[in-house]
Amino acid sequence: MLGRIVLILVQLAGAWFLAPLVARYIPVTGILYYILFAVLCAVFAWLIGLVCAEVIKGVNKPQGSSFFWSIALGLVGAAILILPHYVPSFQYTLPFAALSLPLIGAVLGYQLGK
Repeated sequence: MLGRIVLILVQLAGAWFLAPLVARYIPVTGILYYILFAVLCAVFAWLIGLVCAEVIKGVNKPQGSSFFWSIALGLVGAAILILPHYVPSFQYTLPFAALSLPLIGAVLGYQLGK
């Protein structure tokens, strides 16, 4: 249980810092940036999970389904950010950083895919 909590924290921190570093070198602007960020967060969450499975005791290796769910829920988080651009009546304010939605979705999808 402690290993899984450490895994989640390492995934959140690692993807939060690595995804913008890689996204900087991919020429995407506007709304597509949210999709790129969601996919990068999912990839980094899965890769960090793969490495942590070897390092942390009690953490299982990720499967292909965990990668799928990580991308799927990361894209759901990106869709929540994109929706107000196309549906003006769907306006909301977030009490935290908006880009954390795809990140949280990617890490949650990784955990659900196991």
